[in-house]
Amino acid sequence: MIRRKVTYIIGHRNPDTDSVASAIAYAVFKDRTEEGVFLPARAGKLNPQTEYILNKIGVPAPEFINDLIPKVEFYMTAPADTLGDDTSLWMALQELEKTGHKMLPVVGSDRAYKGALHYNAFARNMMQYISPKQIKKIPTSLRYLAEALHAEVVLERERNTIFESRMLVAAMEKEAFCAYLDKERADETVVIVGNRRDVQALSIERGVRVLIITGGKAMEADLLEEARKKRVSVLVSPYGTARASWLAMYSSPVERAVDYSLEPVKMRDPIRKIKERLNKSVSRCLPVVDGQKHLIGVLSQGDILREPHIELILVDHNELGQAVEGVEHYRIRVIIDHHRLGNMHTDAPITFIN
Repeated sequence: MIRRKVTYIIGHRNPDTDSVASAIAYAVFKDRTEEGVFLPARAGKLNPQTEYILNKIGVPAPEFINDLIPKVEFYMTAPADTLGDDTSLWMALQELEKTGHKMLPVVGSDRAYKGALHYNAFARNMMQYISPKQIKKIPTSLRYLAEALHAEVVLERERNTIFESRMLVAAMEKEAFCAYLDKERADETVVIVGNRRDVQALSIERGVRVLIITGGKAMEADLLEEARKKRVSVLVSPYGTARASWLAMYSSPVERAVDYSLEPVKMRDPIRKIKERLNKSVSRCLPVVDGQKHLIGVLSQGDILREPHIELILVDHNELGQAVEGVEHYRIRVIIDHHRLGNMHTDAPITFIN
């Protein structure tokens, strides 16, 4: 979601009473006569006279804007789509594809930023598991396996406990498979097998942690009873053995595939200072956080090519030399002044009231 535009109504630097009062009054007028968000602002500290008058009539002072140099907050997309750190890699990839984003921030339960998932990080993670040069265990849980394989949980043991698994695909004769199975720790082993009673029985006898039956075939009742006694979790997946074995590799927690090197930016960071980082980032996106590192939004290359989220109405002045620093970067909608006409340039036609 792109943030809604805000129109600031602001007077000159070193504001006097008519500069502040006109900003407040015109903001009320615009708010009552037009759709949109209109906020009064001031470009400096209130003088004693203005402060006294506002206190006397019970009107709060306008927001103080020190400068309008382009900052992250004026361009970012907020709120941002995110992934919880307990999301499975499979579900995270589904979300990445559904949203069409190049990157999704990963956050904790309190929305504290932890890292980011993008396709490069995912590819690096997968290379660890498909490389024939190294055999790595895959962190998973019964819940994550069921999600990735769209499987029915027939028997379950510790659904949410993450364990380092060795996944074995029973694609050979029972005797040959038995030799492989006996080399592994039973409480770490996940066996993926089709409708083969002999291999199912062997896996249950060895007490493997999870037995995944492929092809949507139900386990026979006597084997199911043995699995219950041995505390073997049983899943039934509608997919064939080949597809199920691939999907099982996506059953890790997303945090194992996260890019932790992608440092966030803050709302008040000037665009010119973070632009190089943005251009060099893999996904051309940067997460945006507050002072407590809670995620607020995302800034992309596309965001800074669009118009910023703010527009301006200038009151009691019409020259750049009197305006708040950085005003030239934004669309000026209206100028209301009672002084001589200055030479301010705007990119689009405006209303000028003198």
